[in-house]
Amino acid sequence: MNAEAKRLAARDRVLMYTRGMDIDPETGIALALESLHRAGKNADPSKVMQELFDLLQEKEQSQFMAGAKGHLLACTPTMNRRSMVAKDMEQFSLMKTIRSWFLGLIGLHKNKSGSGI
Repeated sequence: MNAEAKRLAARDRVLMYTRGMDIDPETGIALALESLHRAGKNADPSKVMQELFDLLQEKEQSQFMAGAKGHLLACTPTMNRRSMVAKDMEQFSLMKTIRSWFLGLIGLHKNKSGSGI
């Protein structure tokens, strides 16, 4: 990864993190900018994020850090966890399945070419 790509990745990551915090946008952008300045011009994303965490601890806003008590920052959208309703089975399809299984057991089931075994 070249220096410009690292810089853009660091910028995007720190802005995305501050966007997820429950603070006004100006404060989030100011925190992101200050952490970018502290990390230096060619810092990799992990260095910039470490500077952001240090800055949040200095400003006593560590409740916004992942894993801290307070707000939980989710990296993925919430999942809709509900059960799926099974499609009603017709009696004939069940009988066909049982018949096919039984014929396969006794060796009378047709193979893919259509002829019996």
